[in-house]
Amino acid sequence: MKKLIYPIAGVMLLSALTGCTARGTNPNYQTKNFQANTLTDGQVPPTYVARTASDTVQPYAASGAPQTEFNSLATKVSEGADIRANATNASPRLLSPTDHTLLLVDHQPQMAFATKSHSLESVRNNVTGTAKSAKLFGVPTILTTVASKTFSGPIFPELQAVFPDQAPIDRTTMNAWEDQRVVDAVKKTGKKKLVIAGLWTEVCVVDPALSAIDAGHQVYIITDACGGVSEEAHERAVQRMIQAGAVPMTWLQYLLEMQRDWANQKTYNDVLTIAKDHGGAYGLGVIYAKEMFGGKEGK
Repeated sequence: MKKLIYPIAGVMLLSALTGCTARGTNPNYQTKNFQANTLTDGQVPPTYVARTASDTVQPYAASGAPQTEFNSLATKVSEGADIRANATNASPRLLSPTDHTLLLVDHQPQMAFATKSHSLESVRNNVTGTAKSAKLFGVPTILTTVASKTFSGPIFPELQAVFPDQAPIDRTTMNAWEDQRVVDAVKKTGKKKLVIAGLWTEVCVVDPALSAIDAGHQVYIITDACGGVSEEAHERAVQRMIQAGAVPMTWLQYLLEMQRDWANQKTYNDVLTIAKDHGGAYGLGVIYAKEMFGGKEGK
């Protein structure tokens, strides 16, 4: 029986740890104890700046199982590997933690109420996963809202919780790029690549995206952290941005594109924590792999 069970468990373990395309949502918006170094004004982020937030992994540990069982996965996944990632071979089209700025636009209740292209649960989950990913890797992040005191309401609480000390730039303009404070904040980072997500796709995302492209930026859109008033409105906006040169991607793609190599030990555990909290089926696979790694036949 053991000869059958262990090979199957090994295959599933590798699948869960190395998968790159799984999708899904998880209504578990955990932000408590999430820790990563963040940038102050004028700082240039190093390649990796996070510290291991092992306390965020603990709730998933089996009863009585030591935390070291999960942490050891970080070494097991790359143990004996013949090939390690060589950044010089990677396409410059791929995002890295040090080459871009993240702009999150108008993730607010009033905007969410009319969003129909995606479920509200998925948008909240995906933008929180995006924000945690950026914070983990030290990506300069700009939060902005529209008419928060008079119409649209505050930024999503789980998003604010990722950046508790950062006040969003509150605008009156539908196009964030027409507010000079937003433009100045992007310029201050010194990055030419700009990643955007927001509500609604057809107004508050497409407007700054086209404006930033015309201003010389290379723009990426995290489409599943956006939403429009209808599926058609969202899709036409995405098509319009692609035609102008923007690059579409998903939030999980964003996270894994920055991790890039499972041998990157500094961020390994935190990446899996974010995946478990927000990665849907992929996150469940990570939890399963941990339990199988530490479990015994018959339990």
